[in-house]
Amino acid sequence: MLQRKGVQVFEAPLSRYMEMYCDMRYAIECTRKLSVRKRIWKTISVSNIGDGRLSTLQTKIKGTEQNLKGLVDITQNIHSKERAEEILLRIEQISALVEAIAQSLELSKIHIAVKAVNGTWNDENEEPLLEGTRQELLEDIVKWADNPDGEQFFWLDGMAGTGKSTISRKMASLFQDRGILGASFFFKRGQLDCDSANKVIPTIAYQLMNLFPRLKKEIQEVIKKDALIFEQTLEAQFTALLLGPLKQLEISGHQRLTMVLILDAMDECSNQYPVDAVPKLLLLLSQLKGVKVLDMRFLVIGRPEAPISDGFDRLDESKYFKVSLEQVESVKDDISNFLRTKLNKRKAHCMRVNLHGRNLFEIPETWPEESLIEVSTESACPLLIAASTMTRFIGASKFSPVERANIFLQNEGSRSNTFEVYRTVLDQFVSVDDLTDKRQILEDFHRIVGPIILLYNPLATNALSRLLGIDQSLIDRRLRDLRSVLVVPDQEDVPIRLLHLSFRDVLFDDKTSQMGQFKVDAKAQNHNLAMRCIDVMSDKKGGLRRNSFCFEHKPVDHECSKVNDDKGKLEPHVSYACQYWVEHLQNCPDTFDHDLVYAFFADHFLHWLEVMALFDMTSEALRHLVELEKILSASVRDPKDTLSERLILTIYSENAKLSADKISS
Repeated sequence: MLQRKGVQVFEAPLSRYMEMYCDMRYAIECTRKLSVRKRIWKTISVSNIGDGRLSTLQTKIKGTEQNLKGLVDITQNIHSKERAEEILLRIEQISALVEAIAQSLELSKIHIAVKAVNGTWNDENEEPLLEGTRQELLEDIVKWADNPDGEQFFWLDGMAGTGKSTISRKMASLFQDRGILGASFFFKRGQLDCDSANKVIPTIAYQLMNLFPRLKKEIQEVIKKDALIFEQTLEAQFTALLLGPLKQLEISGHQRLTMVLILDAMDECSNQYPVDAVPKLLLLLSQLKGVKVLDMRFLVIGRPEAPISDGFDRLDESKYFKVSLEQVESVKDDISNFLRTKLNKRKAHCMRVNLHGRNLFEIPETWPEESLIEVSTESACPLLIAASTMTRFIGASKFSPVERANIFLQNEGSRSNTFEVYRTVLDQFVSVDDLTDKRQILEDFHRIVGPIILLYNPLATNALSRLLGIDQSLIDRRLRDLRSVLVVPDQEDVPIRLLHLSFRDVLFDDKTSQMGQFKVDAKAQNHNLAMRCIDVMSDKKGGLRRNSFCFEHKPVDHECSKVNDDKGKLEPHVSYACQYWVEHLQNCPDTFDHDLVYAFFADHFLHWLEVMALFDMTSEALRHLVELEKILSASVRDPKDTLSERLILTIYSENAKLSADKISS
């Protein structure tokens, strides 16, 4: 009885304990993937519990086991699903990344003119628009852009030196701040790609797709289908890269967005390749009026020369609004303000230096007198470049600004036109007492400045020295006194540029004799540059050779991926020679020794082709060969003795050498 009573007393707690214990044992054993029930019965032994109670307990354990199994299965399914979703998400992320990389690689093939885009490093030395000037004109351009019924084109023309590019950069900055600058292309004659009509449409497309990323996929598909699209006609490029993708573009919202595209100095666009390029470009761009989501406006700026005038003549007059810069009423006041501001700035600098006890120059309190401003304004008007040249000349650091200003006042000729402004600057450049020294300075001017104004792509002093074969210290010394007309950076590896193209114009102009001893013989200079280019490329130490880029012998795909990185291994002066020697020869076809060309090709034809291919300029190389064939054939007596025949023999000979080298090795 006592035994039975003891069982009754402990029965309920023991049952609960057993259930808890079984649950714990089950959880442990479940992780070991063993039969839970068998292990429980092997490890649990409770005496004095009746068979009935044990049977009930066993049933409860079975039920608990089933419930736990169900919970474990659910938990495992949840974890498996979450893990699967994580893996799928990761796969999608990797896939998107791979797709983005592939897209970037395709889009990197776009042939753009980097230096022609607004805001590049090339703009650093450009003088900004003086605050408070050109206000009336700037307001007119803004009103045109904001008017939903405004003309598609705003044509601003002006003669050389009237400050057109300064206005272009100001408007580009203003429109960019407002978020309506679609693209820009600043043409520059003689600079790599910046004067090429074939680079205009790809460069505009590149800028637009950065503004509207949805265009990237469309343009990527175009490049995939036709990798040679950039070598095709302007019409084909326009349809594939601009018109087609823009028509497919969709933008949220129903309002049509206005985007302004700026084409500056369009008169400096090469109108030769392709022929009639400027009128064609204007006609093609006018077709963008049909794009539904964008109101494409064009601010076209340039001299009133035939190609631009012809292009606008082909357009309906309702499509463009024309303003001539010389006719803007505020031009005279703007030039006067410019001169006053610049001269006062130079005066303030001298006075600050004098306060520190250095007594740089004595400058009267009343300087610059109003009479100086008036005379200088009359002399410069309407050419801002004339005013800029004056202030740079007067403000030269090692001269008294008062004395330099008096030079202009005393020279009545300098107050008549731009030619005389430049002439005054150059006369001071050679102003020395010793006649021998004067002759030497003048000779150096033609040896150094002559090539600078003819280069198709500007070079830094170190590269210029090696191209011309002139000591760099001499170049630095001479250019130091020409900062009124040239942009001469302090760094030896930054290109030297013309302050304005009008300086080159006055030195070459055959219609005037005002430049006298400074007049540059373009044909002689081109001949000298062509010969120097051939000498540079033929140089045994630093010129062309097999594998000029020093590629290692690795798989082709690896080499191709390194091409862009290895461009810098070719010295800048050698790179320039490879790209432009034929251009210089074309400008002096009857003055050079044709045998030199044959001799160069006999030794370096394949080396030159390799470099041009790696510069992605194969089409230019072929065009050069066609032009050379025309020039050389004019002096060949034997019709079979052509450049083509000689090049075939050269390639055959080179292949024979390679085969012999392989056999011997």
